[in-house]
Amino acid sequence: MINMKYAGIDGCRAGWVAVTIDGEGNPESTVYNTMEDCWEALRDAQCVLVDMPVGLPWREQPFREADRVARSMLGKRRSSIFNCPVRDAVYAGAYEEAAAITRDQTGKGLSKQSWMLTPRIRELDGLLRRDEAARATIRESHPELAFSFASGAPATWYKKHPLGFLERLTLMNDLMPEAEEFLKGACSRYTAKTLACDDVVDALMLALTARASGGDLLSLPENPPEDQVGLPMAIWYHDFETPPDDAA
Repeated sequence: MINMKYAGIDGCRAGWVAVTIDGEGNPESTVYNTMEDCWEALRDAQCVLVDMPVGLPWREQPFREADRVARSMLGKRRSSIFNCPVRDAVYAGAYEEAAAITRDQTGKGLSKQSWMLTPRIRELDGLLRRDEAARATIRESHPELAFSFASGAPATWYKKHPLGFLERLTLMNDLMPEAEEFLKGACSRYTAKTLACDDVVDALMLALTARASGGDLLSLPENPPEDQVGLPMAIWYHDFETPPDDAA
């Protein structure tokens, strides 16, 4: 429908990059310093997909079934799905504290990569806990899973490899003919200190998934449990086989 807007969000060096696609199919990219600013700009969106954990595990349920199922579906790309840190680790004050909490509650270590994401996870978690409209609109998704459902198989190449970029670009050009031109323009607008080009690629893949779904998404697992604060521990996707009638 003409007034619909869909969005994909990925974390980046400067904060968050959002790609929106309006009802006429026009894409736009914007970098925001905070998730609050990002959400304020996207309040009128029909569906927003974000590549960041929503719904955090805890001592009694230290691992998310969503991560396990998604990883099992991605073959050689399974390493792109990391174990989400438990809530207490996400809100720890330092890496050493978070690592100790993780070992105590899960029996496993906490990678530095996971720890580096915790400020972004806290931002998103805080927004969803205090804003009912955000909870109704923003869903966790994953670009590699989205690619797999759109193409029929997981990506062959790692996304930062030149052939990986080409593989993803070829698919997105099929979904949106102006994808290559859009990505060139979006990447040229910002320095490497602000965001990496693959951040825009991931956000665009999520925006295309949101648009194709029309907001009617499926989840991994099918009946997701909730975390301690009532957020669903799920990764949402669209199978691209039966696009909704009102998709742009």
